[in-house]
This record gives sequence, C-alpha cells and structure tokens, in this order.
Amino acid sequence: MENTNELVESNVKTIGESVLKALISAVPVLGGPLSSLLGDYFSGRKERRFIEFLEGISKDLENSRDLINEEFVSKEDFYDIFELTARKIVLTRQEEKREAYRKILTNSMTSKDISYDEMEEFISLLDGMRPEHILLLKILKDPLKYDEENGNLVGKGGGFSTSISQIMNKLLPNWDETSIIDVAAKLENDRLIKDITRNYKTMMTDQGINHLRNRLTDKGKKFCIFILE
Repeated sequence: MENTNELVESNVKTIGESVLKALISAVPVLGGPLSSLLGDYFSGRKERRFIEFLEGISKDLENSRDLINEEFVSKEDFYDIFELTARKIVLTRQEEKREAYRKILTNSMTSKDISYDEMEEFISLLDGMRPEHILLLKILKDPLKYDEENGNLVGKGGGFSTSISQIMNKLLPNWDETSIIDVAAKLENDRLIKDITRNYKTMMTDQGINHLRNRLTDKGKKFCIFILE
C-alpha cells in the first residue's frame, strides 16, 4: 500500500510540475510567485488542489494572455497578494470559494480597473463567505438568466401579487427562510446587495423574477464580475 501511495504522489507531482512549467512558459511573469509555492504544495496532501489551481489559471488565461497587464502583475504587491490567495485556495474545502479566489486573481491580471487595495478587499470579503453567499450573488447578478437556466422556477409573473420571500422560496426550495435572510443580511452589510431583507415579505404586483433585478450595489456588481466571470 505504501508503494502504491508513493507512486500516486509521484504521478501527481509530475503532472503538477508539467502544468506549472507550461503555465510559466505561457505567462512568464507568474514564474516568481508560483515557484515560491512549489516546496509547500508538491510535498503534501494539498498538491491536488494546487494542481487544480494551476490548471484553472491556465484555462482562465487561455484566450486572454495578450490582455495581461504586465506592469500590474510584475509588482511586489501583486506577488504578495497572489501568494496569499494561492495559499487560501489550497487550504479551502469548498470548490465554489476556491474558484472565486482564483477568478479574483486572473481577472485582476487582465483588468485595467482594479488596485491592489481593491484586490485585497475582494479577497477579504470572500474570506467571510460560504458557498451560499456566492450562489445568492450569482442569482442577483442576472436573475432572469438564472431563472431560465433552472427551468423558469419563478417566471415573469402574471399572478395577482408576490413578494421577495415567495420568489426566493421558489429559487431556493432547499433553504429555510432564516438561512436566506441571514445570507442576504450579510451581503447587505458588506454593501454588495440592497433592499432584500427590509422588503422581504412586502407584497407587490407580480412581475415575477424581474423583482430581483437591480439588487446589486455598484460595489456588488464589480465584485461579481471579479468572482463569477
């Protein structure tokens, strides 16, 4: 059994090193921050998540390497944030959060509209979230699209009246009301969404899923771009 485990670990390490070399070859500016992580994650039980991280970056940047802001990513500030975030990714259990952390990094690399401080703020916001927060943000980013992709659970209305509570119950049937309100309240406190909990049970003329449009703040819109696209 020990020999089998050693063989698996050796294969994982070989795959990881191959992915790493290909990524650094394609995006040389990442050589420094990625190489600094080698010793930590090619010698323990976290290596598979690290390889997933490398493969994810490669895929994210596959069609946008020419757009990388090399001046932005070549600074020590970016290296520090990159290394810190990579470590968070490897230590995070939830796949949704790992993907969101990674997207903050890769979207920041090609953006001309973000600062190092804003990157750190986005990462800090994500630190305090669970997959449920990410899902609610995904819904509110484009509620019509989410509803259509899930079989028009809410639809475009037509009944006499409805409420945000009723709409959320249709979108998230496995969530209890307390959980929905708690998740929404945190996102409101983070200034990412607005006018959900205050009007949660207020009855309105039924316009269906359209009632969830324009619930993101400007900060929330930008945050969603960086963690979801």
